[in-house]
Amino acid sequence: MLSKICILISVVTLTCSAAETAEVLFQKNCAACHLMDQSFAGPSLIEVGHLYRNNPQGIVAWAMKPGNKRKGNQMPPMAHLGKENLKAISEYILKATKGKKWTKTKELTKKSKVSRIQRMFLPNAGPAAIAVRLNETLSFCWDAGACRLRYLWQGAYMEPTPYWKGNGNGLAKILGKVYFRTEAFPFSNGKDKPKLQFQGYAVEGGLPIFNYSIDGVLIQEKILGLKNGFSIHYKVGQTKGELSYKIPKSEGFRVSCEKVLIKDNLLKIPSSKSFEFTLIFKKEESK
Repeated sequence: MLSKICILISVVTLTCSAAETAEVLFQKNCAACHLMDQSFAGPSLIEVGHLYRNNPQGIVAWAMKPGNKRKGNQMPPMAHLGKENLKAISEYILKATKGKKWTKTKELTKKSKVSRIQRMFLPNAGPAAIAVRLNETLSFCWDAGACRLRYLWQGAYMEPTPYWKGNGNGLAKILGKVYFRTEAFPFSNGKDKPKLQFQGYAVEGGLPIFNYSIDGVLIQEKILGLKNGFSIHYKVGQTKGELSYKIPKSEGFRVSCEKVLIKDNLLKIPSSKSFEFTLIFKKEESK
């Protein structure tokens, strides 16, 4: 259950190079569960900063060997990151929340909606994977670390027991067959390494609307199951110059798009205060 996971840890032991900043370490290992000002899978950063404002070592000690302060919540240990990296993360949290006032808030998601959206270690995804059950026959894996859809699968949902028994080190088993797979982040602004930042998700109709940004341009993404296919709806905030979207390789699917012309498998996003478009992927019938 989502409520039982506070911070995701890597499927394999992560080697965090000295070149990685505290912010990068935080984004890779913590941001998917800890939002700035809202309780989510774990407490907000502001709450963490309030609890440990004069005690960065306390965050390190807790992350190395977490206890259980909240009913139903159990954070898996983060000892694999090492004390030095955890210290850097703790100092980043305290710096980012300095001067911000904490007030107790309601959890971002309702328990009745949690079962369709689960934080989980899944095959062929980063440590910040989210599993979503669209309907009785279609599910998908969305990677908060990479800010993109990884794949969809048909069949039963998944078996999380390997993850739970491994105390966060195992992979959940997908109970079905991969239906569609992507290979890269689809948006581009012409830069070799744009900054991607996951900003949590809202829940609408029991399904997530993912929020993230590319170099400050806000994007919302919602995936829906359709008869013999699926759709992805995007809402793009005010663009800062060139922004394009590359259609994922879609062998076996017929792709159409509302509002935007597809040319050479590429969509050009017009400059505007905000822009929305929907991609529709329909499975082609075998001849």
